[in-house]
Parts: sequence; structure tokens; C-alpha cells
Amino acid sequence: MRICSVSGCAGKHYGKGTCRKHYLRVRVHGDSAADLPSSQRPLAARFWEKVDRSGDCWTWTAYRNPAGYGEISLGGRLGAALAHRVAYELTLHLVPGDLHVLHRCDNPACVRPDHLFLGTHLDNMRDMTAKGRGRQVAAGRRGEDNGNVRITDAQVAEIRNRIAAGDRLAAIARAFNVSKTLIYLIKHGKTRARPTERRA
Repeated sequence: MRICSVSGCAGKHYGKGTCRKHYLRVRVHGDSAADLPSSQRPLAARFWEKVDRSGDCWTWTAYRNPAGYGEISLGGRLGAALAHRVAYELTLHLVPGDLHVLHRCDNPACVRPDHLFLGTHLDNMRDMTAKGRGRQVAAGRRGEDNGNVRITDAQVAEIRNRIAAGDRLAAIARAFNVSKTLIYLIKHGKTRARPTERRA
């Protein structure tokens, strides 16, 4: 098995004679003797030109994923990386694989290094819940405010009207593309209950 050519590293070969960690370090920091293709600009140069530093948060202006987090291509087989994680690595140090880069500012598009900090997955979940962004029912959000819901409050009101009019539960479920069980639970106030129907 080929191993990394960097002195003292016994990692498995990934590319350009180095292991994945050192290959990434070349791409991010350019501080290895491994040659990069002349047509490829250093990641740092490509990265910072996509950042708007005019506000308190430094906003990523290129592609953002559906959750609002910026992404940048690392090139080749490395694929893409989250922009705020790359910002942390470019300015501070490489992030251990089991840690997350979290936002103090709660702005997914922000890549300002002093707005970022390291944490575990559990830290990330606790931070998300504390800031009211969790999709979990445990976050205390009900109805449309809970990210797990399948139907809107207006649809729930319409379902109740159809139940009161005597429509069959199965027909209502088909009309709203939900399970008959959900319609039953709404009917009996077990889910999406009105405030006066909720148990203390």
C-alpha cells in the first residue's frame, strides 16, 4: 500500500503523493512541496473574493445550499466544502474530523472567523435548540412553527370543517396526501390541537 510522502506521516496515499489530510492542506494552505496544476488558483484566493466584508457578518456571496450555508469547490476528488468551515481552516487551523464549526452569530452565510467556534455534534444540536432553530418537538414549537409538520394551520382548519361536515377520514386523508391516522389524531385533538384542547 502506498503511503503519504510527507516525512513522518504514515497515512494512506490519496493524491499527489500525499494522504488526504496533507492533500487538503496543499489545497487550502499551499504549504506543501506538492505541485498544483498551474491552471488552478489557490483556494484562499478563490475563497475571499466571494466574501462581502461590508457588514458585521462577512457574507458568502457564491453558492449556498438549501439550508443557507455557503459551499465552495475544493477541486478534483475532494468535492465541495462548507464555506464557514473553510474560513475557519484558512484563518485558524484545520478542524478535526469529529468537530463542527458553529456560528456565534447564527447566520449560516457568515464566514467571519471570529464569529465561528468549534464544537461537537451535541454542542451543535444544543446551540440550535437554544437559538430556536431546532426541528424537534422538544424545542417547544407547535403547529407551523415546528419544522416537522406536513400540513399548514389553514389546512388543519379545513380538515376540521370537513370532519364536522361528515366527510370520511380516508377521503380527507387522500385529499391532503396524509395518513388516515393523522386525520384521526386531528379529529380527536391528539395533534395540532387548538390551545383550549391542549392538556396542561
